[in-house]
Amino acid sequence: MGCVPHLQKPAAVLACLLLAACSGGSGSGSPGGRATTAPAPADLYIANYGANNLAVFPVTANGDVAPAQTVAGNGTAMASPIGIALDQTGDLAISQSQANEIAVYSTPAGGDDPPTRTLAGSNTGLDLPAGIAFDASGELAVANNSAASITIYAAGASGNAAPVRTISGAATQLQLPLGVAFDPSGDLYVSSPHGNTITVYAPLANGNVAPIRTIAGSATGLASPYGIALDSSGNLYVALESAGVNVYAAGAGGNVAPTRTIAGSSTGLSTPTGIALDASGNIYVTTNGNRSVVVFAPSASGNVTPLRTIEGGATGLANPLLLAIGR
Repeated sequence: MGCVPHLQKPAAVLACLLLAACSGGSGSGSPGGRATTAPAPADLYIANYGANNLAVFPVTANGDVAPAQTVAGNGTAMASPIGIALDQTGDLAISQSQANEIAVYSTPAGGDDPPTRTLAGSNTGLDLPAGIAFDASGELAVANNSAASITIYAAGASGNAAPVRTISGAATQLQLPLGVAFDPSGDLYVSSPHGNTITVYAPLANGNVAPIRTIAGSATGLASPYGIALDSSGNLYVALESAGVNVYAAGAGGNVAPTRTIAGSSTGLSTPTGIALDASGNIYVTTNGNRSVVVFAPSASGNVTPLRTIEGGATGLANPLLLAIGR
């Protein structure tokens, strides 16, 4: 079994995730949050935290298979990647938690390819960036775990650019935010593992604003929510580090029960972290405990066996965190 800490400080994250005894969170999601709208997805992109690289597999991958591509090396600027997202042009953004930066790569990327641009510096407000997501206009939302904030950047932002908006303050209810995703209407969803909540903010939310909805309470079954994703109908999928996967109806708020749950010994879910959906609605989940990716049918519920599992030494998976799907 692995363990995934509630991210607070880069040193603490590194210590827990890389110790053999711990071996063990956004997304983005789809800490990227864009996976459900990418046309004809062909590749599965995984922030492979423990190996300090990006691992790329075909979405049809199964078993103990090597990644089709790996982005790794000194030139890549990889620094403990956590969140990952693709925009509509195919650019791939990765949050580099140890460097407090966002690196953007052209796809397909591989080997020691350097980023095409980097967002970093004191003006950015980045502070242990975790889950990231692009909205339909190309703006980038970032969950800053240590700062308990969400910073939003203009499309194409690079260098020491200030965010165009920042969601922060007591009214926001943010508690060590980790996963972020946009729904089809532009509402922004944020998971807070420390508070066992999902908070939802209106498009263009800024400052110390209250969420328009909060999913929280004993009926929700939320237990350390990490990665989040939404389908084209607005249904919310949540990877629960301490449990499995919960699915909530579009527009859910308050102390509401999930419409379905994927959990149990047959599922292969062991410390699930990231979650994403492909164009057919299949559900992809990274499991930190098993160092694997498990894939479920769109209607999966209960203690079900995955359709496919990517797992084994050849995969190179080591503490996989958030993931995204795209070309």
